[in-house]
Amino acid sequence: MKKRVLLLGVIAVILIVLVIIRVNEKKVTEKTDVLPVVETVYPEVGTIELYTSLIGTVELETVVRIFPEAVGTVTQVPVKAGDMVNQGQLLCVIDTNKVQNSKNAMDNAEVTYKEAHDTLGRMAVLYQSGAISEQEYQGYANSAKKSEIAFRQAKEEYENQISYSNIKSPISGKIESCSIEEFDKVSVSDQIFVISGEGNKIISSSLTEKLKRQVNLGDTVKVEEGGEDLDGTISEISGMADEKTGLFKIKIQMNGGNDLSPGTSVKLSLCSDRAVQVLTVPVDSVYYENSKPYVFTYDNGTVHKIFIKAGIYDLTRLEVKEGIQKDMSVITTWSPELYEGAEVVEMGIDKETKGESEA
Repeated sequence: MKKRVLLLGVIAVILIVLVIIRVNEKKVTEKTDVLPVVETVYPEVGTIELYTSLIGTVELETVVRIFPEAVGTVTQVPVKAGDMVNQGQLLCVIDTNKVQNSKNAMDNAEVTYKEAHDTLGRMAVLYQSGAISEQEYQGYANSAKKSEIAFRQAKEEYENQISYSNIKSPISGKIESCSIEEFDKVSVSDQIFVISGEGNKIISSSLTEKLKRQVNLGDTVKVEEGGEDLDGTISEISGMADEKTGLFKIKIQMNGGNDLSPGTSVKLSLCSDRAVQVLTVPVDSVYYENSKPYVFTYDNGTVHKIFIKAGIYDLTRLEVKEGIQKDMSVITTWSPELYEGAEVVEMGIDKETKGESEA
């Protein structure tokens, strides 16, 4: 009897063990049937632009700096900084001690010229009557011609001395600075006035040689100052580096912004690199192995690991030069179960997986 009970107990234990093994096998099978779910996108053709920030300075498009043409003493300054002036308006008078001398020389030359001209007139009558020879008459004519030339030169010198003495504005605009007062002594190296024209304002900045090679005349530049965003266009790029800084100066023509004060510093943003109409993928879908970029692609439930040749990239997109085509599905979700040949399930547009749909 005891043997029979023992046998039944052993059989029961064996059955329980078999049931447990069966259940575990089923769970393992069910577990292995659950595949990673991935999201995919197709590569897009687009343009990637990279921007570099610079600091620029607002300047006036037309600025005239005035220096004396001769040494002298300032006797009149009828204008001041901030005044608006017209072209040809008197700015100051400088006593150069040469005006009176040049006027005396001009007056003397004029008297000589008139006397020579009158004498030539009388000699012409005598020459016509045969009283003097042609050679004698030609001598009077030459003297009259020389005296005329001397008078013109003296008159030009006098007018120059007047212009040196009476400094006038060459343009219409605003006097930005006036650095002289009455009785000041000035020389030809002294800047006495700065006058800004009435045109538009420009922005000047400088570029490195590398950045200079990447920009072109006509490129758009974003200008930011005091929370206001403006647009500008590169109008001039220097072909020679500055001796002191080694940088290349550029000028940016403003589209508006005439209320910006000269000398104001502004933030510039210009395109330093550009890839136009190229194949791109999301930045987050690109991984690296020993510094070599690669992506995972989806092909009918199978994962492929493909190394690519990358170009430039911004915050969201990366340029793909080689490796994939635009009809390949690129996996954008990361999973530790992604590897070459792995089986996965693609998430549908309705956010349901194939397994969930079948359930």
